[in-house]
Amino acid sequence: MMEERMKTMLEEGTSLSDVPMPKRYEVWLTARQKKSGDYTSEATTLVASKIEELVEKNIQGTYVPEGREDILTKAIGTKEHPGRIRTEGRFVGFKEYYGKSSRSTSKGISMDDLHIISVSLVNHWQLLVVCPDDNIIYWFCSLGNQPSKSFKDTLLRAMRGYNILRGRIANKKPNFITIKAHQQKNSWACGYYVMKNMFDIIQTGIFQGLHEIYDDPSSYDKDVIDNIRQLWAQFFLQIVEEQHQLEEKEIRS
Repeated sequence: MMEERMKTMLEEGTSLSDVPMPKRYEVWLTARQKKSGDYTSEATTLVASKIEELVEKNIQGTYVPEGREDILTKAIGTKEHPGRIRTEGRFVGFKEYYGKSSRSTSKGISMDDLHIISVSLVNHWQLLVVCPDDNIIYWFCSLGNQPSKSFKDTLLRAMRGYNILRGRIANKKPNFITIKAHQQKNSWACGYYVMKNMFDIIQTGIFQGLHEIYDDPSSYDKDVIDNIRQLWAQFFLQIVEEQHQLEEKEIRS
């Protein structure tokens, strides 16, 4: 999308200094788009659809982005991480990107308010996404299994205790939502399904309304499983390498 626009402008003789900076939502979409033009996950496709709708409303004048509540933030539905702005790199925060502003009243949660937990029950990996601020627990299972009553009761008690420790009212029972997640056809891929769900949630930055996004019970193709295996292997190797470099630095000092 951005590359094509810049190529066209350069072919028309437009200088680089006159090429407008891409918008944040364009950068976000391009980073999650395959060469085929498809997006990397269903969640990203949904956000892309919301972005397209907001862009059209903006053109028509029925929606005007304001400050931190720009098109990308509105489409994703979650506030920015306090120390980092999506698409702007590690060291660009609120003040650097937006400047000082009045207190935001937009609803949403960040990664700081989220707990993504993989659990193995009866030799089967499943995923919990706990949102204390929304008082919601999301349950992902690639076999469509439900947790036992005792396990569920333990989760609800833990949530209640967490809220009490945070000084919140804990009278309201947490909402336990089972996600209509992708279903495996074999007996060994559950861990990869968990890793794929974790990756999609973190990559897209969507932490609310997961039951409205993940509603496809189809199985992943082999290339999807191979890709997530490779991504996580690269991630772990990177962590090992960083730890090795840190240890060498401590030895030299």
